[in-house]
Amino acid sequence: MGEHVTPLEVKWEKVLFKKSSFPDNYTDPKFLDEIKRNVHFKPIDTRTALLKSTRISTQISVTVIFWAVFLQLKDGSAIWEVTYGIFSFIIIVAYVVSFRFNNILPVLKNVFLFIAVGYGCTPVLKTLTDTISTDSIYAMSVILMLVHIAFHQYGMDGVCVSPYVSLNAAICGAICLASRLQETRHAFALLTLAVQAFALFPKLYEVLNYTIIAFTILTAGAFCCMISISVVSAILFLLSIFCVNLIFPLCFVWAQQYKNNIYGPWDEAMIFNR
Repeated sequence: MGEHVTPLEVKWEKVLFKKSSFPDNYTDPKFLDEIKRNVHFKPIDTRTALLKSTRISTQISVTVIFWAVFLQLKDGSAIWEVTYGIFSFIIIVAYVVSFRFNNILPVLKNVFLFIAVGYGCTPVLKTLTDTISTDSIYAMSVILMLVHIAFHQYGMDGVCVSPYVSLNAAICGAICLASRLQETRHAFALLTLAVQAFALFPKLYEVLNYTIIAFTILTAGAFCCMISISVVSAILFLLSIFCVNLIFPLCFVWAQQYKNNIYGPWDEAMIFNR
């Protein structure tokens, strides 16, 4: 008694503007036929995953080279001049290959202007963190470099991608490290290297379409820098590169089989402009 009976001759319709004799929670037997899975999903093959992972490891290598130069400068080793010179030479060659020297006068003007202003401001930058302990500076620099790597734009858009946050974090970390060097010219050299590594190189790397040659050269260079510091650091660097370039991409490709995004009639309607 009192049980609602749905008349068989009445057909249920998925509309809101008509008065229906069906209860609000009624579900048609064909309701689940409209389910779709992974509508916008495009699987990534192993080769693509391995190639794109080199973009991350290349930026890691650049950061490692920067840290190595800082340690060489702090220890008073003359090797920093070789490392700095080779990296600057790579940047120049990349500019030539990318045909950015078509109009060389504006480029030279900006270079000389940066050298003059940068060298004049270096003594001021060196004194910005005098009241902060060295341990705090090192910890803050490590965190800033990790933020730089995490937010860096590796040729793709994402929720946590922000080239401005990445660049600012790297430059702030470079200023913190430069403040712990004794000589002004060493601090200026480290800051110019930071501009080359974190401002110029990513743009050049993108123009050169993330070539595998850059990955090979910079990985080998970073490994040589780590060897000059300690064998343990070189081994840890190789392990990190191995994980980033092989283990993580293969795990990502393997995990794609478990992706299961469900789209159905319960989803909110979306309006598209055509």
